[in-house]
Amino acid sequence: MKLGVDELESPPATPKASIIRGHSVVLTDRERTRDDVVGLVTDALSRIGWKDLDRHHMKVIDVSGLGGSQTYRVTGHDSNKLDVAVHLRSKAHATDKTSEGRMEAAANHFARHGIAGKRLAQGSDWFVEGWEGKVVGTFDKLKTPAWWRRACQCSSMMKHEAASLVEMGNLLAQIHATPTQWFDDWRGRLEKRHPVLRKAPRGSHMWYFGFQQNCFDDLREDSIQKWIDEGRFFKPLSQSAARVVTCHGDFHPANVVRAGGGLRVIDFETACVACAVQDLAWSFKLFLSETEDKRVFTEAYLLASGQPAAPEDVEALMFDAECYSMFLYLGPLWRDTRVLIKDPEYDLHTFRSYAFLALQAHESPELRSQIVEYGLTACLVERESRSP
Repeated sequence: MKLGVDELESPPATPKASIIRGHSVVLTDRERTRDDVVGLVTDALSRIGWKDLDRHHMKVIDVSGLGGSQTYRVTGHDSNKLDVAVHLRSKAHATDKTSEGRMEAAANHFARHGIAGKRLAQGSDWFVEGWEGKVVGTFDKLKTPAWWRRACQCSSMMKHEAASLVEMGNLLAQIHATPTQWFDDWRGRLEKRHPVLRKAPRGSHMWYFGFQQNCFDDLREDSIQKWIDEGRFFKPLSQSAARVVTCHGDFHPANVVRAGGGLRVIDFETACVACAVQDLAWSFKLFLSETEDKRVFTEAYLLASGQPAAPEDVEALMFDAECYSMFLYLGPLWRDTRVLIKDPEYDLHTFRSYAFLALQAHESPELRSQIVEYGLTACLVERESRSP
């Protein structure tokens, strides 16, 4: 298989992090076979100086997540000790230059700050990066999932390589401590494409959804304005929740690897700059199912962030994270915005029921405790079941 290479560096004497640029129309938007993936890896890495790659003994494992593209781990037993991640982009993603460029900028940003590996090679619809460790989590379907978890396969710790909740909290704090300037250019490009986004605050829930242009392109500008305006219903109790930080966007154990005695992250498809609670709320939904686990994780995060971490501080941030779930991808507001595509006059009443309950909890310590314990959705369902 040949790659259409637009720019190629001279092969170095020894393998190192180098970028080649090209494309592989063969691997776009169809079922990928083992030979497709192995051929891409062999061709790409051999062009930057990797020698004696034994394609016949490579092992390919599908570790794709929720973003719509495909990710494979490829390992080998040759002298190179091959262990790489291959990311193959769908046609919709690969032709979205703003989103693709933002993801590349995010990957470089995380690598510069020592919390991600470097890309080895890339093309217009794929890239290869070093795996550099063992993943600490995997995707598992829960036996009795809620609606949200039916939509998303939940991530859980792997017993043999698990990171502790404290380590995970520390890693998220490390991510949030990195500078945010890397996102400025990409935010500007989104604003140029949709001028109404200039009205969104820097910590808005909107910036996460820039990972795929059709999240906005399918909507009228006044509908996007409605989406922005709903952010007024998030009234954080914790100052830590509202901090504007670099967010990973998909933080869970299946996107964390242990390397060199520490933890690193992979998969930057939804990385952005937004409020800190975005990553905590996502973590609560994907892998922190027990209240005490959430408490340990949150306390570790606050301590590592240099934020107040008294019991009341931990409880406040947990409450904010539970409430913020209504803004997440596949959450109530997201679902309501999809209705806006066909009905721009829709009043977002499903989301509003969540928002009004969260606001009521500000005046009720008992309701806040229930939301922390059971989650916003469960509390809303329970209340609606008691309504005449």
